[in-house]
Amino acid sequence: MSRQDNEDMHQRIIPKVPSFMRLKNMSDDYDPKVMSLGPYHHGKKELKFVEDFKPKALQMFIEGSNKDYNFFLEKIFEEIERAKSCYLEEFTSQYNDDYFARMMLLDACIVLMDIEIVTEFSKSWEVKYSFTKEHLGVAGYCAAAHDLYLLENQVPFWILKLLFNLRYVKDDISLTYDHQFENIVQYYCSYLCFGDHRLYKEYWETEPPHLFEVFRRELIIFGDKNKDDYLMQQRRHHHHHQPPASSLSGSVSDQWKKKVQNMKKITNSHINSWCFGRYCCIRKKGHHKPKTPRCVFRSVIELKSKGIHFRPSRVNSFNCGAKFHSHCYYAELWLPPWYVSSVTKTALQNMIAYEICPNSVNHGDISVTSYISFMKALITSPQDVKELREKKIIINYLGSDEEVVQVFRSVNTYGTRGQSSFDEINFKIKEHFHSRVRTWFAELLNAYFTSPWSLITLIAATFLLFLAMVQAFYASPLHNLHPSKKFRY
Repeated sequence: MSRQDNEDMHQRIIPKVPSFMRLKNMSDDYDPKVMSLGPYHHGKKELKFVEDFKPKALQMFIEGSNKDYNFFLEKIFEEIERAKSCYLEEFTSQYNDDYFARMMLLDACIVLMDIEIVTEFSKSWEVKYSFTKEHLGVAGYCAAAHDLYLLENQVPFWILKLLFNLRYVKDDISLTYDHQFENIVQYYCSYLCFGDHRLYKEYWETEPPHLFEVFRRELIIFGDKNKDDYLMQQRRHHHHHQPPASSLSGSVSDQWKKKVQNMKKITNSHINSWCFGRYCCIRKKGHHKPKTPRCVFRSVIELKSKGIHFRPSRVNSFNCGAKFHSHCYYAELWLPPWYVSSVTKTALQNMIAYEICPNSVNHGDISVTSYISFMKALITSPQDVKELREKKIIINYLGSDEEVVQVFRSVNTYGTRGQSSFDEINFKIKEHFHSRVRTWFAELLNAYFTSPWSLITLIAATFLLFLAMVQAFYASPLHNLHPSKKFRY
């Protein structure tokens, strides 16, 4: 095996969550509730309910095909060493090749069945959905879907693709050219993440190791080239809905050049800042005495009080959907809209573990972790959630705003801070806060122009003050001595 192949196999390992994260998190966010996928949690007694249903899912997968169980099992058995290399050896060594191949087949089929139900790519999806709900129940089916968001509970992507191509590509004539497996999986993950399918299709340079990586790629825009292409497409499709023209002047490449130049200016100015901390200390060249640390921001409401307004971004991406545009007397912070549901905490906690765990395929890219750290600084009270919910940035499926606050409080980023686009956003927010004219104007607007009644009160008070000044002028001795007012006979 060559060095490149060895590195590729090393990157494709489905990892275990490091033990220190489990001890520090003190929760079961990393363990499946009803369904195991792969060898890490296989055989647990509490997961037997869905384990007994897997043969039925396999039978539904085979029905309608001219192939049988042994055909699909043999195809996986031919790649059994590759399948085992995706997991830690201490877990795969507990099973012989026959048993492990059957495990992979059963686990892959139940994942493919859920993909088929959500995306509706075949004619039999409705029958399979009814059959699944009848045997697992609505609660059981939802809990099984919840377990798909776990890092340790994954089936290798290439096994899913292999079985899909063997079963559907040649047999199902209703499966058109556009319904290739990569597109179907993108639709599936995008729908679960954002509730719709993005217009943009990413063409992966590398095949993802598992479905969890596809979820992550749907949350971010993968690769700098794809990032520029996506922003160009967003400008073409949503030109009349974009932010003010001043924020979009020049080409996309020029914008990224300006961004790099701004980051260089920040570095050259010797900025020493903690992006998500409570205080920021700025030291610039030419200042012999350092400035006193000043509070930047703590929450959405505090940002709003300083004239920073929130807008839903048209870019559904954590790493480039957030933008900050500063204007004369106000600023706009654009954030990608996303759902907060019962699986959000578990999915985010596993995504953070996936990004910062050793031997990750992300090569140090912690875009999701950086975004969650940024949001944890913004959301500290139900009023913050209410503001984001009214701006359609957060779609709350939990019931109350307090529950959303608890979700962000409970998500642990393990003190991870990395260089990202949020460094520049934090610096721009800090600059806006340090502008007294902008903040004074924002305070004036918040005090007297937030509602029509406060505006009417201001006008009435101004008018009464004017009348009092006029009355005082006419009643003063200076008015009586005015030459134009003297009587002449």
